[in-house]
Amino acid sequence: MSGAARCRPDPASAPSACDLLVIGSGAGGLSAAVTAAHLGLDVVVVEKEPHFGGTTAWSGGWMFIPRNPLARAAGIDEPAEEPLRYLREIAGAEAADSPRMRAYLAQGPAMVQFHLDHTALRFVDGNAIPDFHGHVPGAREGGRSVCAAPFDAGLLGAHMARLKPPSPLLAFMGMSIGGDLRHFVRAARAWDSFAYAARRVLRHVWDVARHGQGRLRMGGNALVAALLRSALDARVQLFERHAAESLIVESAGPPDAAASSRAGRVVRVVGARLRTPAGPVEVRARRGVVLACGGFPHDTARKAALFAHASSGHGHWSAAPPGNTGDGLRLAETACAAVDTTGADAGAWAPVSLVPLSPVLSIASTPATIESQLASPSASGAPGVEPGSVCGGALGSSVGAFPHLVERGKPGLIAVDRDGRRFVDEAGNYHGFMRALLARSAERHAGRPVEAWLICDHRFQRRYGLGHSKPRPLPTRWHRRVGYLQQADTIEALAQRCGIDAAGLVRTVAACNAHARQGRDPEFGRGETPYDRMQGDAEHGGPNPCVAPIEHGPFYAVRIVPGSLGTFAGLACDEHARVLDAQGAPIAGLYAAGNDMASVMNGHYPSGGITLGPAMTFGYILAHHAAGRALDRVEAEQEAGEPAAAALCANPSGAAQTSEPVDTAHCAAPAIPAARAGLSQTTPSSASESTTP
Repeated sequence: MSGAARCRPDPASAPSACDLLVIGSGAGGLSAAVTAAHLGLDVVVVEKEPHFGGTTAWSGGWMFIPRNPLARAAGIDEPAEEPLRYLREIAGAEAADSPRMRAYLAQGPAMVQFHLDHTALRFVDGNAIPDFHGHVPGAREGGRSVCAAPFDAGLLGAHMARLKPPSPLLAFMGMSIGGDLRHFVRAARAWDSFAYAARRVLRHVWDVARHGQGRLRMGGNALVAALLRSALDARVQLFERHAAESLIVESAGPPDAAASSRAGRVVRVVGARLRTPAGPVEVRARRGVVLACGGFPHDTARKAALFAHASSGHGHWSAAPPGNTGDGLRLAETACAAVDTTGADAGAWAPVSLVPLSPVLSIASTPATIESQLASPSASGAPGVEPGSVCGGALGSSVGAFPHLVERGKPGLIAVDRDGRRFVDEAGNYHGFMRALLARSAERHAGRPVEAWLICDHRFQRRYGLGHSKPRPLPTRWHRRVGYLQQADTIEALAQRCGIDAAGLVRTVAACNAHARQGRDPEFGRGETPYDRMQGDAEHGGPNPCVAPIEHGPFYAVRIVPGSLGTFAGLACDEHARVLDAQGAPIAGLYAAGNDMASVMNGHYPSGGITLGPAMTFGYILAHHAAGRALDRVEAEQEAGEPAAAALCANPSGAAQTSEPVDTAHCAAPAIPAARAGLSQTTPSSASESTTP
């Protein structure tokens, strides 16, 4: 039976009532929707953008799920305490031993098994994917992650047009690329990769001719596609271009010790008011509302409050979709929710480079010219969005933020500051890279824009590419013409083009080359951890897969600026994903998932997939709570000697509802530090006109 035939068509606008209303359509929201529908709830998903998928659709699709079924089937069966030992070292004992972390680790494997048993989602194992911090006790070289398996979006039938396309900056010819990236990089120097890439291109061209877009989806795009197929099969009602304007908050009777209250009455969220193409709609949700709006990477006011390196709200460039403007946090704050900002970092940092996209910027000759163009107030008029910010390259925008996640680990590249000095193990994880750059900038370049440069030679650029500039056989002329890719015949001349201290850069390159010929990096230990080596090139002829000299001109550079893949600060939640108020009491009927929920890792980045893993897992957990269904006691809890993660009440929504509205204009002062006083709690602004790792 075709995908279109297996689902009922959605009406033009959302219904007036449902059991569970999910606002947002990334992994967290769709995981909650699919699970809740399987448990018998009537579920509605609303998305303000024209397509479903959120940040997830532009991500790599990896999920950090220790002790997952795929790892255990392969014989990787670590004790339940072992992931906690590692997480205590990275996130701290308080976060690692919290009820929320325990619930996540206990139910993550159950979430994976649920999807294997009941949905269209399939996984590939991460049994060879190391943790980020290989020198830390408890780190493993694999077995703690899974990724969405490739998915044929044609199974969505007519609904394929509702799926967010791959990121324009990260896709090649519009193709969704995931674990097969190495074949595209090697295509000009290995026949097996050339044959693979050729087959994929031909298939993609055929699909575009027949369907208007490619059918094969990978990574996060495959994850969303499989969840959408599963949602349709479970009769979840899906509505794009439906923006949540406000929550419907009512009184639910006298307060008790465990409920959020205001003026002697229990606060309960009973629905939301939406702005739809058909006009305003009010949707009542009998079991609750789920906020899964993608965090606040493009909320200028909240970035100014929480990002120390971007105190004006600008100067930070996220690779997340531009529609992620903090809607979920603002909605929750109107119901007296607390925003937890106590984590080590408020964002999931990543180095990005700015790719000019508009006709105005395409004639720029230097990065300084690009920056001055982007600083113009006319660069963007989208409310709440940084001027010029595109994040991933939406059509019609002026600049794209390209995340540097792959090439930094390859041999023959270094990162330097204005002084021409290195500051980090370039092959290490992206969050750690940015932490080091921010620290160096604060130490030596305070008061100046945060930036660094990736430096390589001609051999490197043609073999691996550099940022958005692709390897052989694709040309580099356009990237050089617009000033994205700087080129010079000598290291001194390259430094002068980039505004780097020339003597400093010459000394750094000479010292690195001397050690690189021996496969060593005594300054930062590049190539010494399993994660570094995975990021390197196993086919490199030297003794270290991450180290090689920079000596074959011409030489190239790309400027790096502060960026992120999403945000870590978010709504305070308990182990059931219920949103908490300033006193730590749950707000009845209000849940959060994905980046709207404060990071369970306390603002740290222990491994890849620590955003999507919790998003999928807490979507699964909250659906059980909303349905009044107990989660299974899993083996992980029994081995760890912990109680079951969910002895759930039969009435998760709280006390019986009354029709009395609640005034939340004077919520109690938060016990958990929130954003800067005076931060707007108005209803979300309209979505920017844009298309999200």
